[in-house]
Amino acid sequence: MPEGREGRTRSAADADRLWVVVVLPALSDLPSGGYKVAYTYANHLAGRGHRVTVIHAARLSGDGVRHRPWRARAVRAWREVRRTGDRFDYHVRRGHARPTWFELDERVEVRNIAYLLPRTIPRADVVVATAVTTARVTAAACRRSGATGIYLIQSYEDWLADREVVDATWRLPLTNFVIADWLADKGAELGVGTVLVPNGIDLEAFPPGPPLAQRRNDVVALASDVPNKRTDLLVLALRRVAELRGGLSAVVFGTCARPDGLPESVEYVRSPSPDQLSGLYRSAKVYLCTSDAEGWHLPPAEAMSSATAVVSTEIGGVMTYARGVSATALAGDAASLAAQVVGLLDDPQRCQELASAGLDRIRHHDEASAARRFGDELEAAWRRDHCG
Repeated sequence: MPEGREGRTRSAADADRLWVVVVLPALSDLPSGGYKVAYTYANHLAGRGHRVTVIHAARLSGDGVRHRPWRARAVRAWREVRRTGDRFDYHVRRGHARPTWFELDERVEVRNIAYLLPRTIPRADVVVATAVTTARVTAAACRRSGATGIYLIQSYEDWLADREVVDATWRLPLTNFVIADWLADKGAELGVGTVLVPNGIDLEAFPPGPPLAQRRNDVVALASDVPNKRTDLLVLALRRVAELRGGLSAVVFGTCARPDGLPESVEYVRSPSPDQLSGLYRSAKVYLCTSDAEGWHLPPAEAMSSATAVVSTEIGGVMTYARGVSATALAGDAASLAAQVVGLLDDPQRCQELASAGLDRIRHHDEASAARRFGDELEAAWRRDHCG
């Protein structure tokens, strides 16, 4: 039976107290769905009695990141500086700074480092990679220490690295945890095993709003400067809805500046508080998602929990929980998205039926259950590696 990190023989009972390290890219001052999921699971593991350390790495030596023309690299670097400030200075001066927008359990240790290398990852029992840029180093660290390696795959990240690089990370000697059925299908396509641990949301934080007829806004939507979320498409779709119906009442939220081209009648709320965000969902009849790709997209699920009807591009990261209880259009088709929105607004009964069906569906995707499943599967993976 293998030796533990403290040099003693490990048994199945030791799974009650593991040292788990979660490896993330740079600490972000802005909310992020992927980080939120990782932090939620870190809190849950600490609550189970495990020692948990979260590492944020400013510079990733995983280096599967696609090489871009210098102009694209410059734009990306500037966005990163805006997002995290001077990252090296930030991490050197604030080596244990915690996220400001998420309440991490006080038992969760945070280490902010400049470079991610195998030797900068502690000799823990379990190490969790959270992105294509952290997977290779995590695998190397686990080979070095004998730790169990987990790869929390939250999307097929071909916008971060070339496909062959992404595929190679899925084939590393790590246990692949995927958050949606479409990612499990991708694993099967690549010939690699996966463990399905679907995401969930905090249902209490997003309670149902009043009947749709009583809501002041027609549409609520997310704007982002992340390219695959297609804010350009959102602008086109909202402008088309305004043309078709007139007097559009809508609210858009996000952490970026107000997008250019939004109709003047559209309210924009930048960086809403959690309570504000919940209120925005409950204020509208329809939530509009225009993304080209998502892993398990949180905002439409939060809107469904608020009893808001969903119109979305037909992508795996939304259809994994909303297929059959949402109105859809092909990715990139602003005209069809607008037509679906107008169709629901012009048919209040169907709109309400979709909202009610969505609410019933999403009640099966609560955050606490997702976190328990993650913890159970993580402990099971460690036992398989260390207890035969």
